[in-house]
Amino acid sequence: KLSQEEYARQEREQRLSAADEKAGSAAEEVKTYKRRIEEMEKELQKTEWLFKNQIATHEKKVHENWLKARAAERAIAEEKSEATNLRHKLLELTQKMAMLQEEPVIVKPMLGRPNTQNHPRRGKGAPLKGQKSISG
Repeated sequence: KLSQEEYARQEREQRLSAADEKAGSAAEEVKTYKRRIEEMEKELQKTEWLFKNQIATHEKKVHENWLKARAAERAIAEEKSEATNLRHKLLELTQKMAMLQEEPVIVKPMLGRPNTQNHPRRGKGAPLKGQKSISG
């Protein structure tokens, strides 16, 4: 009887020992998995931070480009307005030139001293200024 009890006790001890080994091995696996989870969470946080920084950089560039586009649109609008004004002035000047070419040219007397003005031409024998007439 003793050997059967001893045999049963040894068998229980072996099963307990095997269970302890499995429990120890499982505990080590749990520690390993927890460590891997922590490493993966840190990597995830790092990656998330990098992507957030990239997004912020791209959003800043988008905003800067939007501002540049708005400034360019304003400049284009100003240039179009100036071109319209210049076309209008050109049309007015062209019309004035056409009207001036159709009108007879009127020579206005020059202002200034009387002897610097152009005198009418006189025929032969007409007295010059300050001379007396021959026939008189």
